[in-house]
Amino acid sequence: MMIMITPQDFRRLSAGCQRELLSLLAPGEPEQPPREDEMSMPSLDPDPYGPVDAHLFAPLRADDNALAFQTFASETADTGAKRVIDISLEQARELIANVSERSQDALKLFAAGQTVPLATLLGPTAPYRDFNDLKRSLVGAVNRRLRTVTENRSAVLFSSDRDKTRIRITPLSAAALRQALQMPEPLPEFAFFDQDGRELVASTEAVGAFRQCVADVWTDLSLRPLPGQINLTAAQTIRYLIEHGFAMLEDRGVSQDMTQEIVFLTHPSCPQVVASLDHP
Repeated sequence: MMIMITPQDFRRLSAGCQRELLSLLAPGEPEQPPREDEMSMPSLDPDPYGPVDAHLFAPLRADDNALAFQTFASETADTGAKRVIDISLEQARELIANVSERSQDALKLFAAGQTVPLATLLGPTAPYRDFNDLKRSLVGAVNRRLRTVTENRSAVLFSSDRDKTRIRITPLSAAALRQALQMPEPLPEFAFFDQDGRELVASTEAVGAFRQCVADVWTDLSLRPLPGQINLTAAQTIRYLIEHGFAMLEDRGVSQDMTQEIVFLTHPSCPQVVASLDHP
């Protein structure tokens, strides 16, 4: 009896099953460590995220132009034959299906959509002992799997700043990995005002109460970004919050279809706070 396995069938197998089949084809041949090109992290320069303090902690905006970033990454992320790519949801699922649990845990840091400082990944109590361990166990292993999934021999997932102190993946890849890893979408960001239109300091108790209301209903969120988007749209976010107890102030001149740039929301438990979704 003969069994035919296509490349697509092979990619669906677990990592252990793949290794077992390969060992049958080449008995006694040890598993090869990742090649240097598989451990590549091209640098993106100039940095599309802006100054370091602005993008280490600031959330991604829902209306960032994902297509523009994709074009930018394709034009700037090349180092030799290496290219930082965006991955789809299906590719993200195939990717995590055959990487180690430790790699999946590390990918969750990148899937949050933030740049990850190298210092949080390395050290005695961190996921990886040193930079070589990081490149071999995470970058090399994930990039090798990525090339199998995408059938693109020059593809890499990670990029870094020029000083190799921060690592990131593209926003579209982060969005795909969030869904594949069943991670929640990030909480929306707001600007806060009182009923007279004066801006409120974020540290006030009233603002904290409003944020907690958002966090409470966000736990039931099942929405995901639309295809080609890196985060939920403003319309998705606002409709969800209204469906879960928030109210839109119609007397502020905002249309019912929520196509205006600014929408003001309140919540019955903290009526002194008026919040607008924070978009550039």
